[in-house]
Amino acid sequence: MTSHKFRAFTTLLLTITASLLFVASSAAQTTTPSSLTVLRFNDGGDDRPGRMTTDAAGNFYVTLGSDIAPSGFFEILKYNSQNKLTVIRHLNQPGEFAGKALAVKTDKLGNIYAVGSSSIGGLVVSFTPSGSQRWADHFNGIPVALAVDATGNVYAAGTLSTGNFQSEFAVTKYSSSGKVLWEAIHAGTIKDDVRLTDMQLDSAGNPVLLGTTNIALATLTSTMTTWKLDTQGATLWVRDFVANPHASNNPSGLALDAADSVYATGETGPVVGFAFTVKYDLKGNRQFVLSGDESGGVSVAIDPSGDVLLVGGLTVSNLPSVAVSVVSKYHPNGVKVWTTQVVGAGKVLSDASGNIFVAGSLPQPTINPTGDNYFVSKLSPNGKFLFNKIFPQGQDVSDAAFDTSGNLIVTGHLVDSVGDQKIVTLKLAKGFTPASAHSKNSGRIIAV
Repeated sequence: MTSHKFRAFTTLLLTITASLLFVASSAAQTTTPSSLTVLRFNDGGDDRPGRMTTDAAGNFYVTLGSDIAPSGFFEILKYNSQNKLTVIRHLNQPGEFAGKALAVKTDKLGNIYAVGSSSIGGLVVSFTPSGSQRWADHFNGIPVALAVDATGNVYAAGTLSTGNFQSEFAVTKYSSSGKVLWEAIHAGTIKDDVRLTDMQLDSAGNPVLLGTTNIALATLTSTMTTWKLDTQGATLWVRDFVANPHASNNPSGLALDAADSVYATGETGPVVGFAFTVKYDLKGNRQFVLSGDESGGVSVAIDPSGDVLLVGGLTVSNLPSVAVSVVSKYHPNGVKVWTTQVVGAGKVLSDASGNIFVAGSLPQPTINPTGDNYFVSKLSPNGKFLFNKIFPQGQDVSDAAFDTSGNLIVTGHLVDSVGDQKIVTLKLAKGFTPASAHSKNSGRIIAV
C-alpha cells in the first residue's frame, strides 16, 4: 500500500543487480532508566517511511525511500533485538533513481523480501538475512503490498496502469528464488481506475486483496472490492461493496481471523462520510455490514480471542463540530461488545494478553500547530481506557507492530528544522507506562 499515515485532528479526523550494505555506527546516549528507546535515521536527504514488519528472532524492519542527491534509494532498516542497525540498500542500475521500498516481509529462514518502485517502475527485491541481494525483478505495475507463505513463496500485489486513467489490480507469485510462478489481474466492473489497499494470506496460503475499483473522476464515486485467489492464481471469489452509490467508498484496513473470514473496513468520501466494516466468510458469503459511528473506518485487527477490533472517527454534534475517535470491539457474529473513545485515530493492535493499543499522530497542543506528535493509547481487554501518551520525537506515524518480546514498535517520520524528513522509530518495552516511557531527554537515543 502506499505508505500509511495515521493522523487525527481535534476538529477533523483525516484518514485520508547488486546491493550496498553497511552497518551504521550507533552512538548510544543513555539518560535515566526508561522503557522508551528512540531510533532516528537520516542519510542526508528526505527519508520517506513505508510499512514495517518483525520476525521470530526479534528483529524488526522498516522500509523507506531515501532522497540522497542525485539518486535516491530503495532501502530497508533492519534492527536486531539490541537495536543494532543494518541498512540494506538496492543499488540503482544505470539511469535508475528515486527508489522507495513500501512493504517488507521475511521467510522462516530470515530472507528478506521488499516491494516498491524506482524511476524505472515497480520492484520486487530479496536479500539474505545479512543484507546481500539475492534477486530482483521488475514488477508489471507498482507493487504496494507483500506476503510470504509458509514455504517461502512470495506474493507481490499492486496496480497496473492501462492508460486513459484506467488501471487493474495486479498480483504476481514468485518462488523463494525469484522465479515467476504466475501473474493475475483484475479490473473493476466499469474499467476505470483502481487502487490497492492491502493483501494478506489465509491459512492455506490463498491471497486476499482489498482495494478500490471503479474510481470515476467525473462523479467522485468508487467501489470497495475484495478479491480472493487460490495458490495457483485462479480467482476464488470477488466481492464488490458500495456503502453509498453517490460517494467514493474507500477501504483502509484488512484483517483475517482464524476461520479465514475476511474483514474490510473503510469510509465513504471524499469529504464528510460515514464508516463501514464488512465481513465475508472464507467462501465470500457476506456475514454482516456495520455502518456509522463505532463501525471502524480507519483500522481493523483481530485480538487473541478472535474478536474484532475497529478504530474510526466519531463526530460530536456540537458547534463547532469536534471529531474524536472510537475503538470498538465486536464478536465474530457482529454483536458489539464495547466502545471506548480515544484521542485520535491510528493503527489498532492487540498484545498477547488482549490489551489494545492505538498508534497514530496528533497535532501539537498549540493554537497554531506547526506539526504533529506521535501518540499511543492503551485500553484493557474489556475496553477500559488506561492511558494516552504523546511522543514529541516524531510527527507522522506510518506503521506499528509488536516484536516477539512484546515490545511495541512505532515508526514514521519527522521533518527537521531545514525541512528534511528523517525516520523516527520508537521502541516501547513490554508493559511500558506513561511514567516509564518518559519523553524528557528523549529516553535512549540511537542515531545515525
